[in-house]
This record gives sequence, C-alpha cells and structure tokens, in this order.
Amino acid sequence: MEEWRAQLEDSFRRSGSSPEAVAWKDECVNAIKLLKFAEPHGISGFMKVYELPDMSLNFGEYHIMWDDEGSSPQHWKEPLFDGEPASPSIGDLVLCHTPTSRRLAGWNAPPAESDSG
Repeated sequence: MEEWRAQLEDSFRRSGSSPEAVAWKDECVNAIKLLKFAEPHGISGFMKVYELPDMSLNFGEYHIMWDDEGSSPQHWKEPLFDGEPASPSIGDLVLCHTPTSRRLAGWNAPPAESDSG
C-alpha cells in the first residue's frame, strides 16, 4: 500500500488532477477501504464467494438458518443480526471460508471441505 501511495503522489505531482490521475486515485482509495474492511473480518482472497441465484418459479425468499442437530425444520433456529433476522436477496454474496482462509485468519476450526487455495 505504501508503494501505491507513493505512485499516487507522484502521479498527482506529474499530471495534476487529470481524469486519469483522479480515476487511479479513486481506485486506490477504494482498494484501501476494502482492505481495511476485510482485515478485521478475516476476509481474504482465499475465500469462496457465491452469488445467491434467482430460484423463484413462484414467490419465495432466502433465510439463514442454524440446523440444531436435526433435519426437521422444527429444530432450525434463525440467527439474529442487530436484533433481526438477515434478509438475503437474489444477487447477495455469501462468503465461505476455506482451510487456507481459516489458517490465514488464525482459526483452527476443522475445514468442512477440501481446499485448492
């Protein structure tokens, strides 16, 4: 990031506020914001990312459920986030850890599946 910052400063010194320099600055600022958001949440490029598909042939909605040791829906629990259930929608992203991303985050939880990353 320090190299990006130096390049950014040099770019502005050389070209002032040309559209190219402003676009590059915006790209760098966005990348830094993403890195600052991702790091405390353990988000890495080794995670799997899934986009929730449009499953609707009729009306329906997504729910996040915890299967409390039973395949019967009566045992399922819906976790709350800020006091309310999540409301995932078509197109929302689901981030899933892999063994590599767990290791990088310092988590020793056993992996659920093999990981090529």
